[in-house]
Amino acid sequence: MASQGYATDDVQERPTAGMAGIDDEYCPHYFHPGARRLFAVLPFAERIPLFGEAARPYGPGRVGSLAIYYFFGKGIASNIMTYARQPLFMKRYSIDGTRYQRLSSISGMGWSIKAFTAMLCDTLALCGYTKRWYMFGSAVLGAVFALVLGLLPAKESSANIACAFVFLTSHSNANMDILSEGLYSRLMRRQPRAGAALVSSIWWFIMVGVIIAASIQGPLSDGGKAQIGIFVSAALLLLCGPIFLFNLYEERPNRVERWEDALAIEAEVRMELGEDVSSEQARLRARLGKAHSLSNSDTEPISSQAKDMHPELGHTEQG
Repeated sequence: MASQGYATDDVQERPTAGMAGIDDEYCPHYFHPGARRLFAVLPFAERIPLFGEAARPYGPGRVGSLAIYYFFGKGIASNIMTYARQPLFMKRYSIDGTRYQRLSSISGMGWSIKAFTAMLCDTLALCGYTKRWYMFGSAVLGAVFALVLGLLPAKESSANIACAFVFLTSHSNANMDILSEGLYSRLMRRQPRAGAALVSSIWWFIMVGVIIAASIQGPLSDGGKAQIGIFVSAALLLLCGPIFLFNLYEERPNRVERWEDALAIEAEVRMELGEDVSSEQARLRARLGKAHSLSNSDTEPISSQAKDMHPELGHTEQG
């Protein structure tokens, strides 16, 4: 059977086959309830390029929140920091080119080590979530670091301290970037059909943000007021905070996501072995509902005993 939708480099070309009959979100033509309500009120929204296609399976809230972060956070705020770095160090702090090159390399490492943060967050859930609160903390701390950077006195002795705060601000933004990537990668695994539209819309907002960042910081740097751009960057990073505070990404708790991954793997293995999974899917549907509804220790993990459970649990759920 031909795969549906678009192929991507790091995402499967089809939804997890074993889960397609378990959770509607894994079905190839899933229609997000939020998108259904939005398109009923504003029919033209479905015809907006990229947005309409991505919002249908992923939801307008998720797509809009990703667009806001990547426009303000990675598009404008991050590039303002990049464009402001050279005039900040060489004009405001009056250091020579050799020292600037050394400090510039160090301050730019904040983006290089973001993979370490991703590994840490996937290992240690914070308040039940592997991304949400880490991103909220990064937004707040990044804004604070940028604010302190802009308030440093215009002296040569401030250069080393400024390098540290550029590094911390960049790393905070990089944390939000890689954790957002992890979130929409999971969405694309469920619904790869609209993955190309989602990624394209994200990069569209990033590139527009790059242009706006240059138009903001260029005149400020030429006028000897590079630090004002840093304040703008701080405000934009703080603006991203409510996205994570109110969970507009709609991230599920770590317990639920691990349940879904385990159930998907189990169903896939049974399908590869050529076993009849119709009754298995009914049982898994019931267990998935339990995983979503329970958040305490009564939610037991997948085990060999659970795999041998009688499928009547699923029949009860259907009835």
